[in-house]
Amino acid sequence: MNGEKLKELLESGSGHLYGKAVCAVNKNGETIFRHSVNCDMDTVFDLASVSKILTGTMVFRLIGEGALSLDKTLDVLFKEAPLGPITKVRFKNMTLRSLLTHSSGLPAWFPFYTRKDRFWNILEDVLSKCPVEEGVVYSDLGFMLLGESVVSTSGRSLPQNLDAINAALGTSFMYNPKSCDVCVETEAGNRIEKRMCEERGLSFDGFRDTAANMAGEVNDGNAFYFWGGIAGHAGVFGTAADLLKLGGLYLDGGKINGIKVIPPRLIRESTIDYGGERGLMWDLSDIYINGFGHAGFTGTSLYICPEKALAAAILTNRLVIEPAPNLHEFRMEAHTLIYT
Repeated sequence: MNGEKLKELLESGSGHLYGKAVCAVNKNGETIFRHSVNCDMDTVFDLASVSKILTGTMVFRLIGEGALSLDKTLDVLFKEAPLGPITKVRFKNMTLRSLLTHSSGLPAWFPFYTRKDRFWNILEDVLSKCPVEEGVVYSDLGFMLLGESVVSTSGRSLPQNLDAINAALGTSFMYNPKSCDVCVETEAGNRIEKRMCEERGLSFDGFRDTAANMAGEVNDGNAFYFWGGIAGHAGVFGTAADLLKLGGLYLDGGKINGIKVIPPRLIRESTIDYGGERGLMWDLSDIYINGFGHAGFTGTSLYICPEKALAAAILTNRLVIEPAPNLHEFRMEAHTLIYT
């Protein structure tokens, strides 16, 4: 990899792509690159949708324990839940596999916090108004349901399941950080989601103040306002070092220090393209050169390249910039420098 050019790229993004950034790269389990911009290497970031990788890992652990299976339908999985009639019908054709591959037919997004009701009741109303989506549609709702499946199957909360991953990997992932002092700031209020709600004719009077950037609170509106910071689609905070250890799990066939954490077959199956450049939770698009990864709305990402035994975490806080920049070209250039 070209470390000097990568440093130059990271420094050049300061002020117009993000306020702060951390990048760390491992090869064969050893750190070969570390650089931070305007913050410390151990700064904690709101991982946003990179949280989905943690949720997927929780699901994989439960599959390895025999408690879940990829092809279990949701009507069976949630048979004790107070499902509405439309939800029951839709769930007959949804499996954990379809949720993980974003091919369940669920809509991409809905602000549950605009309704004062239980999750299942709101979901019933949403599904009654949204036809089945065709093909691959990246859906936060699917990972909310995956989070609920972890809780209902394990009998443990999401934080307790995350603690089990931390214990296995030696990581410090967390929901709802106890101290915001170590967390990088993100958006000044949920200005983007507020616009999204307005575009849909939905109102919400509880949006956070735009006078100050939030820090130590999950940016995602559904995760914060509706789920109390703990959800399957968003909510996890962590460091670049944490993500490299998570990447190592998927590079080493589901093992950490020789101990099996998740079944090797799930590692293999997770990186198959099931359509739309989607694996089981992984993004297989060309931005992750000869590999796979996942990005988060706040400006975070994890890139894994088995061919070269590489894991790379790039964490930024792009939402402090107005308007929020698109990081696609930046990530492509960074991953190219890492790969080569």
